[in-house]
Amino acid sequence: MSRTGGREKLCFSETLRYRTALPTERFAIERLRLKKGLGNLEVFMGDIIVKVHESYRWVVAVCDEDVFGRKLVDGKRVLDVSGVFFDGKVMSLEEARDEIERCAYEDATFNFVGKESVGLAKDLGIVKDEGIIEIDGVPFGLVLM
Repeated sequence: MSRTGGREKLCFSETLRYRTALPTERFAIERLRLKKGLGNLEVFMGDIIVKVHESYRWVVAVCDEDVFGRKLVDGKRVLDVSGVFFDGKVMSLEEARDEIERCAYEDATFNFVGKESVGLAKDLGIVKDEGIIEIDGVPFGLVLM
């Protein structure tokens, strides 16, 4: 970390390390930043992870990049957003929209986790407000097409 006028700021090499890190490593870096009082940097927001499991029925896992790597717990509800099920391709909002629209034409099941992902699903008309629950403060929607 470099210091600028008493404020901590990420230097180029730390930014590059974040960009090239695996999603689970990014989560650890984010936690470290929050612990040090740096918060989330806006430049890293808005990316969505999409993974398509193709079989007799496609299962599409969509989650916000900042949610990946977390285990969400709310009473009896537990949602593990780490591991291979959600570990897909990091996409921009537009790329994710195109991929979700492509998958919507198939006989697919969708799992949406996070504000950006659920918001995109709502914009596309795939999920409605009554089909969304919150687990540990994070919106989650499950859709069978």
